[in-house]
Amino acid sequence: MTDSSATQDIINELVSTERSYVKRLHILKHDYADPLRTFSRSKDTAIIPAYEAKTLFGNVDDLLPVHEAFLADLDRMMAPDGPQAVESVGDVVLHHFKQLRGFERYKLYYSKREEAQAIFEREMAKRSSNFASFVDRIKYSSADTKNRIGLRELLMDPVQRIPRYTLMFRTMTKRMHPGDTQRAKLIEADEIASKIAHAEADEETKRATILNCLSSSIEGFPVNLISAKRRFIDFIDVQDTLADAYSSASSSAPLETLHCSLVLFDDKLLIIKRPGNGEKSGRALAGMDHLDKVTKGGFLPFGTRKSGMSCKGVFDISEVAATDVGGSDFHLYLEVPPEDQTDRWAGRPFRALSVVFPPAPIGLNPTRTETEKKRFLEKLWHAQAQCRTKSGNSVVLRAEERETKVVVHIDPLGASDPLPFGINAAPYVAIRVQPMAGYVSRYTQPKDEMDESEWDLTMRLELARRNSKNQHDIPPDTPTWQEPVEETIYEVSSFS
Repeated sequence: MTDSSATQDIINELVSTERSYVKRLHILKHDYADPLRTFSRSKDTAIIPAYEAKTLFGNVDDLLPVHEAFLADLDRMMAPDGPQAVESVGDVVLHHFKQLRGFERYKLYYSKREEAQAIFEREMAKRSSNFASFVDRIKYSSADTKNRIGLRELLMDPVQRIPRYTLMFRTMTKRMHPGDTQRAKLIEADEIASKIAHAEADEETKRATILNCLSSSIEGFPVNLISAKRRFIDFIDVQDTLADAYSSASSSAPLETLHCSLVLFDDKLLIIKRPGNGEKSGRALAGMDHLDKVTKGGFLPFGTRKSGMSCKGVFDISEVAATDVGGSDFHLYLEVPPEDQTDRWAGRPFRALSVVFPPAPIGLNPTRTETEKKRFLEKLWHAQAQCRTKSGNSVVLRAEERETKVVVHIDPLGASDPLPFGINAAPYVAIRVQPMAGYVSRYTQPKDEMDESEWDLTMRLELARRNSKNQHDIPPDTPTWQEPVEETIYEVSSFS
């Protein structure tokens, strides 16, 4: 059962420390922040510049009312005519952490701490500093000599408050019965507080931040890609060797290349042109190399940055085939190559790409580039498999030989169009299978495209079930620039 006495002691500590914390926030805002910000509005009275005065105190103005409201509810809980504290503490805490979400405002305060600390140290270190004199004057003007608090300590109080909540919540839950409903609510509040303490941004904020960085830094970024449902997966810098140059690689002439980046979402692939000679990475140009600092504050960067990058094509990942050809290299085949681009970026369904780490040249660190390439391709293949699963698309499984004599058409919905037969050529047999529940499959083996034979029922068609599952694990073969893929005509995916 719940240890009510021990739990009540922790609740008393929560209330008393909250009351003390509200007083300290009040001093921070009214004795330090408000005067310094007011003085900074005029050059004649400014102790520190306006930007420093604003940044130093973060959003303390937002934190004070949050804690005043929290303390008011705690006091009502502790009142003689109020609810029993042990029986309602979880309700009160979770209401403020989850429903009201006032403590989420700490993310912005945390995001400015490093800069605020640097400002404080710099201003205090100045000789004959008006700032240092002001801080000391306010500190020693307090009549309560035992509780004189310096600005340094007051600025650190908000940093320490949320972690202190988690300690008290966990101590209370240890003293509560596992089935106590208040315990479950305290655990949930503790999880929320822990994320705030670690300045973790929620998924929606992360997605919005990434899309904002990309759209504001890439010229021609498609507006319709901005969606709360779209998930960013990966970003990689590559060098694109033009197909005609690639085919004549044995010549002594230098290969013609394009500097670009690939941006992978859960349903789209973007090709981005990087400026100049590719000496800067696309991730850095898009402002995505410090996303953790941006998202910790729960706010988005704004304003268009002229990065020099531009969008050179957007593709459904279901219409892209990628092959690992060893080292830092891989091939892409675009079923629907871009036609609305200029010069060398238009057309060209086949792309020979090499992973790079700007400004380093290709091959400087082969182990790192190969690892980066494999990571990107694995994520692409996984995203493609998930797309196929969601859409219920059919899959063709074929042998290694170029002239495939028999194909197995996995049709989960039983509604796909029949696969065309070869004209005086393979494939000669097309077995169409529809897996069903209970280890049962329907299948048909038409003699030609016009054959509408009835489905036959077979028990435990292990091959079809196993192959249908393995579509997630087998990377696709990629057509070369010399050999266009026929499967694209039929709108099915091919696997080797």
